[in-house]
Amino acid sequence: MSLNRALAELFKVVREEAAGNPAFALKLEEALSVYRPSKALKQAAKARLRPKPAAPAPAEPVGQEEPAAPGINPISIYTNQGEAALRMALAAPSRAALAALVEEHNLDPAGQADGADRDGLVEQIVAQAKKRVERDSKLFDY
Repeated sequence: MSLNRALAELFKVVREEAAGNPAFALKLEEALSVYRPSKALKQAAKARLRPKPAAPAPAEPVGQEEPAAPGINPISIYTNQGEAALRMALAAPSRAALAALVEEHNLDPAGQADGADRDGLVEQIVAQAKKRVERDSKLFDY
């Protein structure tokens, strides 16, 4: 059996178990939410998807790193504890950290929250979490 086939079978089993066992799905989601690719890895992945520029891109200023996203999974919190708990979890992080969270979890696919203030980002995160939970519940409703 090839490696690709073996991996496909493994993930098929994991998906089936997660679909039928909410406790396993939660543990899997929590285990995967810990992984945050480095900035360099994200940039390398994005670079592979876009055409190469004609001229080299200017170097980023030293010492100005993007703020880290808070170590929370908004979809998991919304699913397991509800909207109020999600809003409480989003109360402490700064606007920059919330923006990083939106980017990390792709919670603004249409770019509607670009330039939004802190409260706008919280509303975007809650709305997208609710939307994804509703979509996912329909996905496995068969």
